[in-house]
Amino acid sequence: MNAATREHAQILRSTLIERARELAPVLRERSARTCADRRLPAETGKALREHGFTRVLQPARFGGYEGDYLLFTDIIHELAQGCASSSWVYGVLGEHQWVLSNYPEEAQAEIWADPTAVACASFTPAGTAHRVDGGWRVSGRWPFASGCDHAQWAVVGALVEETAGTRIQRDFVIPMSAITIEDDWHVMGLEGTGSKSLSIDAVFVPAARSLSHDDLKAARTPGQHLHPTFELLRSPRGAFASFTLLASLVGIAHRAVDTFAAYTGQRVSRGVKVSDQESMQLKLAESSAEADAARLIMRHTLEDNARSLRAGESLTLDRATRTRRDVAYAARLSLQSVERLFVASGGRAIYDGNEMQLIFRDAHAAGSHLFLSWELGARPYGQHRMGLPIDSPLM
Repeated sequence: MNAATREHAQILRSTLIERARELAPVLRERSARTCADRRLPAETGKALREHGFTRVLQPARFGGYEGDYLLFTDIIHELAQGCASSSWVYGVLGEHQWVLSNYPEEAQAEIWADPTAVACASFTPAGTAHRVDGGWRVSGRWPFASGCDHAQWAVVGALVEETAGTRIQRDFVIPMSAITIEDDWHVMGLEGTGSKSLSIDAVFVPAARSLSHDDLKAARTPGQHLHPTFELLRSPRGAFASFTLLASLVGIAHRAVDTFAAYTGQRVSRGVKVSDQESMQLKLAESSAEADAARLIMRHTLEDNARSLRAGESLTLDRATRTRRDVAYAARLSLQSVERLFVASGGRAIYDGNEMQLIFRDAHAAGSHLFLSWELGARPYGQHRMGLPIDSPLM
């Protein structure tokens, strides 16, 4: 990267981070409506596109910035200060731009005929796909398609017969116009993500809009050759993708710290100023340290993986298991931080409309994701370090 390119990247970073900080209070004002509607407001979806956020991991050839994951997760973190659901939806839609960049040129040209187009996704191989002339016939029902109300496309997974007796997962890109959204997202946290189910009935998908999931995970896709300057396309997905979800949870933890400090600083209980209690001061300090530590772990591991990518190094099993461990541990620290402050906030925090209750619900909804689980994320590292076979997925 030459001096001019570095300067451009720094200007882009500062511009986008500032825009995210300015948008966060607006998102906070909309958060009650976002939760009640169980989807992002149209104006929020529009802002994510118009501020350039959805272009961060989009290839330059199709109007994007070809940015790095550190910038991407910093934006997610800033947006979480205003609304966790908005932060989560931005994260998944933005990360899927990277996924789409891996498909053949024909597919990308079709998808980004509108350069602002984004895709929701459900990678669980819940559907069926059969070969037909020129492509595939896909059917099924896929849950947890966050942000589907704001997407123009969807990526869904299905197990297909590769050879006799052998099945692999393929991922298919399908226009939302061919998909039925099932309004089944009635939940206790991250309500505004609109993570509804997608139903598809025998839709034809051209071969160019299909990709082996193993090839996506291993970074051996057509997009690598189409976008030679987009460094991220040389990386296996497991080195970066789970940081998308973690960044929202860490952002929620920092919001909890700020909200608790402001709330408790003014709180009086039975004639006693609560902030004078030593226990409250210690709880705030410990939770703040946990939130800061979680972000430091996240950024350190991201930067380390990015350095390895720039050096042309492959994703070793040691690095892959360490990444899973670090993501899971940072998630654990974030949840501990939020839980302590919620309990310390007293009876008022359990009321609907109280910000600490919203933060508590959002944190636990985020933390329930498979790739933020401590038990699932930590085990592969322990198995690898002790020379045992790894029996759970790394991504």
